[in-house]
Amino acid sequence: FQKYRDQLSNDLKNQFLQAKSSGQILTVHRYGSANIHGDGRLAIAIQESIMAALAQKGLASQAAESSLKNATLRWLQNGANKLYFNALMKGDYVDTFTGDDVEDLIDKLETHTGSALESLIGKISKVGLERSIQFMNLEIVDLVAWIKAIIEENNLKAIVFIWDEFTEYFRSNMRSLTGFQEVVEISATDPFYLMLVTHNVQHEFPEGSQDWRKISDRFHQPFCEITLPENIAFRLLGSAMEKTKDPVALEEWQDIVTELYNQTHDSRKLVQKKAGISDKELKDILPIQPYAALLLKHISSAFASNQRSMFDFIKNDRGDEI
Repeated sequence: FQKYRDQLSNDLKNQFLQAKSSGQILTVHRYGSANIHGDGRLAIAIQESIMAALAQKGLASQAAESSLKNATLRWLQNGANKLYFNALMKGDYVDTFTGDDVEDLIDKLETHTGSALESLIGKISKVGLERSIQFMNLEIVDLVAWIKAIIEENNLKAIVFIWDEFTEYFRSNMRSLTGFQEVVEISATDPFYLMLVTHNVQHEFPEGSQDWRKISDRFHQPFCEITLPENIAFRLLGSAMEKTKDPVALEEWQDIVTELYNQTHDSRKLVQKKAGISDKELKDILPIQPYAALLLKHISSAFASNQRSMFDFIKNDRGDEI
């Protein structure tokens, strides 16, 4: 806001600061959804991301331990599961559980609290991870209760969950979206806000689809469509290309940029008309030629699926890979 105070509203800055200071907001970010199949995996993904954000903030997650405990107890109610886990406790993990059997484990899960429960859940999680046992699969109803408990336990103003590249989830789960809708509906009663970043998913559903209508009704309308206008692309490019602090190199650059400025007079005039951008902003992107800059966002979209990759190209040296 300070750097661009001539372009950004001071009222907007004050609103932003007021929102940030009005209570603790837990921001959660997750990227990609290609491996999310079914409600169980959706619940695990959401819980994993929230728990990671809680840990980063140093916030409490006793509610998480409770939900994991319930999921584990539910898994152990199956006779075959109980026999299998008992064999592990009496075999390779006898030292981990200090000689306890599965009945002792169930009893401790039902009676332990606090750090004792946390330690026990940690041991069970270790076994589950090493043996690829998914006994902690939460049901959606458990996840919803857990999210509400996390908000209350930490006195959060809100949880804002930003899930980028979510398009694949709809492709994989188009006919089983009930659990997803239950998660979205939390925001009707509690401050849990799910922000999905997708391609235009409406085209993924058949025309007149009732599933699409139900889902779209649960989000704010109209949807926010994110595009990169030509003039903003140029401004961002100029901002990304920071000038050197070396006084000798900077003096040399001033001579070079003057020559480039004279050479690109005609091309700047044409690009100004096309992109609706000022001559100063075009000067800021030199030594990138104005025509090249105009094409860059389209080239980057074609090669890397999105326009943001042009900043990766400018800011990061990948050597031969580029």
